[in-house]
Amino acid sequence: MGSDFDPDSLDEFEDDDYEYISFFESVRQFMEPHLKEFLSSYYGERMGQLESGTYIDLENAIKEGFFWADNIPDLLYNNRSISDEAFDAALDTYIPTGETFSWPRPKYWFDGNFTYDEEDEDTFLEDSDPIDLTEDQRRAKQIIEHVDNMQEDAASFADFVKKGFDTLSPKMQQYLEKVGPIDLHYLTAEGFEKVQENIFFVISDLLETMYGIVESDLESKR
Repeated sequence: MGSDFDPDSLDEFEDDDYEYISFFESVRQFMEPHLKEFLSSYYGERMGQLESGTYIDLENAIKEGFFWADNIPDLLYNNRSISDEAFDAALDTYIPTGETFSWPRPKYWFDGNFTYDEEDEDTFLEDSDPIDLTEDQRRAKQIIEHVDNMQEDAASFADFVKKGFDTLSPKMQQYLEKVGPIDLHYLTAEGFEKVQENIFFVISDLLETMYGIVESDLESKR
């Protein structure tokens, strides 16, 4: 039995100007200016003092940082509250209404308290000049200072990721609401949680990478 398929019919779909853009690349294009705006806002004038290689590293991190956002379309598809047939029927008559959605906001690791209680007065070792201490006391003083520095670094890192996530997560949600309102309309509560988990993973991982890049550069100048 002969086929009705005509290879020449594909010509009408060929477009030299057409360029396929993956979902994660479309997310990156939307999010990139918001990421750079956050960095500029958080670091201020220090962003203008970075080495040229640091800017290249940041660009590469952003370029690669949204790869796992490609999982989102599958999450939207696999967690619909209606059947595929019902969804297709709804899609035929769907008119965007600017509907808003209630996104989950779990408590993340950076929501914890990273400050530490300090005595009203410095301890004897902290307040002492190393020259006045015994060798054992100097070692103890170095350990205390090292722990203090670690706590300050952890608090600084958590502050950066928390502020970055609370700024950027709503932007990524906004993008999904723009490109897939009907998908979100029929997304289950569990589906929203899974999509938010993906948003958390993508953004927090990218923020961690960018923090390391910037802080490494700034540390070399201190």
